[in-house]
Amino acid sequence: MILAMSSHRETPLLEFIPYLFRRLTTELNGEIVRDLKPYNINLPRWRIIAVLHFCGGVNIGELARLTSLTQPGTSQIIDKLVTEKRVRRRPKKEDNRIMHIALTAAGERLFQNIFPIILQHQDHLTSDFTPEEKTLFISLCQRMLVNIKR
Repeated sequence: MILAMSSHRETPLLEFIPYLFRRLTTELNGEIVRDLKPYNINLPRWRIIAVLHFCGGVNIGELARLTSLTQPGTSQIIDKLVTEKRVRRRPKKEDNRIMHIALTAAGERLFQNIFPIILQHQDHLTSDFTPEEKTLFISLCQRMLVNIKR
């Protein structure tokens, strides 16, 4: 498949994975941001809520790693989400210095309201994929995540 580009000189970019990923995430994030506005939530806050839903309670460091946010930025967002009663923060039983972060019922309700919208975006992105292509694409992306850490 060939994408329309403004010049032939840009054509090699269509085979450059970082370029393609950046374009894809920029376009997708713009669409998602628009759909998140009625919920008064931005992408970093959504990523935190989604990770807490799928991973259960985690500490700040792990949450920052899983959301690709800085630890100070994650802490600031957690402070706001605690104030909004969407997450709770408690010291770990084994070590009071480590805070355990988890969704509250309000945070879980927010996740349940937004997640179907996010799935619609994913389904749109892969609407012309066969089930096998979609599975392969996910598998290849997961492998790249492993490879990038080597």
